[in-house]
Amino acid sequence: MSKYLLYILGLMLLSAPAYADVNVATEATKIDFGKSVLLASTGTVGVDSGSRPLWLRAMRATTGTIPTAGTISFSSDMTDGYEMLIIQPTATSSTEFPITSGSSCALSVTNLSFSANAVTLTTGNKIGSINVGGSVKINGFCKADYDYTGTISVPYKIMDSTQNELKTGVVALPIEFHSEYKTDITKDTDMNFGQVIINGAAGTVVMNTEGAITTFSGGVVKVDGPTTAGQISIFGAENLPITNVTYDELIYLRNGEHSVTVNNFTLSPGRTFTLNESKNGQGYKMLKIGGTLNIGENQPVGEYSGTLNVRISY
Repeated sequence: MSKYLLYILGLMLLSAPAYADVNVATEATKIDFGKSVLLASTGTVGVDSGSRPLWLRAMRATTGTIPTAGTISFSSDMTDGYEMLIIQPTATSSTEFPITSGSSCALSVTNLSFSANAVTLTTGNKIGSINVGGSVKINGFCKADYDYTGTISVPYKIMDSTQNELKTGVVALPIEFHSEYKTDITKDTDMNFGQVIINGAAGTVVMNTEGAITTFSGGVVKVDGPTTAGQISIFGAENLPITNVTYDELIYLRNGEHSVTVNNFTLSPGRTFTLNESKNGQGYKMLKIGGTLNIGENQPVGEYSGTLNVRISY
């Protein structure tokens, strides 16, 4: 009789609750780094998660508006089978988020700080938020009087109550930063053509940017006394480019109802230059101005004075 051995294989099924993909919504308000007047071309200006201003790396700056930290809010309907969700930002203080860059300007956000390490959502508390601070890292001369805006993608992870990672994501956090460069412009000396001796005919006096009378002609017989070029001191960020110097093409010097004119102004170092000298701990350059004095026929004697308006663009 044949014998058959019957092997019965038993399969034991291991089962676990089937959870749907966790459902978490995010919302963010911007980090506003305020309005900063920068006295250097590189450095870092920021705000911590408690909205306190931070001037790092010896950035010399002041602020015209109060900076504020950003906020990231997380919410869930908690219907995915979990009684607790732990949401943790994963960006570190060394993470750098570029905002913009150009030939003379590069901006990025770094030094992120959070008011809490994580947000916990439960079936009884389905909404949580965390404040975010950070710094704008500046490298180069960015536009003056300009609003920089953008977003940075802040990564986060979602964990269960035992801190098993369930999901990762990113939230778009808006940023805003207003940059200005401070310049101080002071007049050092007036333009002084000295004492001009005339014979009644029309004439001219030409003064160079060093204050020396180079020529006089026509009815001008002699120039006596000290003469000085106009001198203006310009202070600002070290190596700040001065992109243009403009001025009145012609001005009137008056003595009561009588007048003479000055035109053909000359500048040293010119209309464009950089503040590549140092004075009082800042970038510095002296702008020297010469010009041509025009005297009319039978010009009445007396002391003539007026004002030249000089405008600096940077």
